[in-house]
Amino acid sequence: MLFDLTHPGDGVILQEPVYHPFFLAVTNSGCQIINNGLKLINGKYIMDYNGLEDIFKPQFEFLSDSNRVKTIIFCNPHNPVGRSWDKEEIVRMGEIVIGNGGIVISDEIHCEILFKKQKHIPFATISKEFEQNCIICMSPSKTFNLAGLEISTIIIPNKKIRDNFINTRTG
Repeated sequence: MLFDLTHPGDGVILQEPVYHPFFLAVTNSGCQIINNGLKLINGKYIMDYNGLEDIFKPQFEFLSDSNRVKTIIFCNPHNPVGRSWDKEEIVRMGEIVIGNGGIVISDEIHCEILFKKQKHIPFATISKEFEQNCIICMSPSKTFNLAGLEISTIIIPNKKIRDNFINTRTG
């Protein structure tokens, strides 16, 4: 279970290629990986919005009625492809996921490592609705080469989700 956000059997969306430990985080939680792979077009990776919309349709027969797709782990900027998503891309993805009752777990650990002229747009800054339907993961480990410290922070603006997370971790 991903901090009581999901339960065994639920689907969690990943967008391959993606940081390999995400697969273990999902499967070790008893959840199922739902791949919505990025598309490489003219040397640039883009999100498959049609595929993402299809994931929320009832065609996923291997998920039971009580299990469903509940979240996406969104790399922002993306690791390993190095994409810094623009606002329109983030909005489109967020509207699909949130519009279908999902929560966005936004991995923003690489937000300070950008190619020239790239800009990081934090998921939660898009709108109040996005802020209340996301979990932000950040760490100084990548930017400041502090991986040995193994520290990070999780920002959960929504009180209900945050309280649930705290109770899962301490209960």
